[in-house]
Amino acid sequence: MKIGYRKPSVKKSLSARTTGRAKRAIKSSVNPVYGKKGMGLLNDPKKAVYNKVYNKTSYNVFDAEKSNSNFGCSYAMVITVIFILLLLHSIIDYFLSFGERFSKIPFYFLGLAILLFVIIKIMQKRISSSFDEVPNIPDIDEIFYEQPSEKETTDTEKPIFKTMVSVVGMNYRKENAEKALGMMVGNRTDQVKLVREPTNPYDHLAIKVYLFDIFIGYIPRKGMKELRKLIQDESLTIKVIATEDIVSDDDLNCLLEIEIYK
Repeated sequence: MKIGYRKPSVKKSLSARTTGRAKRAIKSSVNPVYGKKGMGLLNDPKKAVYNKVYNKTSYNVFDAEKSNSNFGCSYAMVITVIFILLLLHSIIDYFLSFGERFSKIPFYFLGLAILLFVIIKIMQKRISSSFDEVPNIPDIDEIFYEQPSEKETTDTEKPIFKTMVSVVGMNYRKENAEKALGMMVGNRTDQVKLVREPTNPYDHLAIKVYLFDIFIGYIPRKGMKELRKLIQDESLTIKVIATEDIVSDDDLNCLLEIEIYK
């Protein structure tokens, strides 16, 4: 571990910049925490600890120049203030040398007040400019608050049940079925109604199918026990799409794409 002066390396500085300025700007506009200190992932803890200790125990030439420049600015300001005080004292003493000594006191205080006012204004301007240079980093609570919830990210809810069935009994109602299928545009429509028929003497779970408000048949009984029980539940939402399925010229068939949601 190096302690003390750290020799600058142009090669290491260039290799550390793996992402271009334009690419960093795009990433920071998409992700507000990109590039912020303390917001990244710690992929190599050992290397992170090494870098932390290395930066604390050593310094580079740019840090030294920065500290020297700050010290030089402060020293120059002190010299300037002393010079202005001496100049002000000489001017007042020159113009008021013929008067009494006590008559100089108000002018001394007035000059000192003006000088202090100017110095305070200069220092306030320097402090405000230093605060303006600090980037406005969003609070971590605001960042997580702006993230979309899990429900918002999904376009649609997933159905609890999904199947495709063929309507039965259409040949017994051939006239109605032909009329309803003839009203379909593009062989696909959602103008379908499933109506429960508990008074059916043969099946108390019978489900009647209406296409364009025309009764065309039933949901098949065989293999559709779960579907028929779910349709009986009025709290569920049922989405049905009807598609004409041409088997032959004599037989009529209509396929139903059924999705059930909570």
